[in-house]
Amino acid sequence: MKEKCGISDAAYDSTIDALILEVVPVVEYRVRAEHVASSEAGLVATLALAATELVAGELLAQLSRGPGWSDRIRLGELELAPGIGRDLKDPSGLLAQGEARLLPFLKERGVYRGSSVVASPIEGEVV
Repeated sequence: MKEKCGISDAAYDSTIDALILEVVPVVEYRVRAEHVASSEAGLVATLALAATELVAGELLAQLSRGPGWSDRIRLGELELAPGIGRDLKDPSGLLAQGEARLLPFLKERGVYRGSSVVASPIEGEVV
């Protein structure tokens, strides 16, 4: 997880732990039961990678909205700027990557990009 975010110290450990506790149950809920219960190594690795990408993407999105992350410095012709993407909801592209990886395994085909609202299989019910 830290490697995907380029983090090498323990400064964000509690934030990462909180995001894992928040995101992983939502991912498990959205994935069809037969895939969650599978012991097939490739499938388990794929789902774990997708969840990791979603957590890492959310962490980087949160950090990119913080002070200093989007500051630019210009000295004459030289400009130093962060390497974040244009989409402030997904500056790293990891959220979209994780969602795309999960897509074949979802209960329903809808992916709620940029939202924490999870649609229930029961039409009209929001969890």
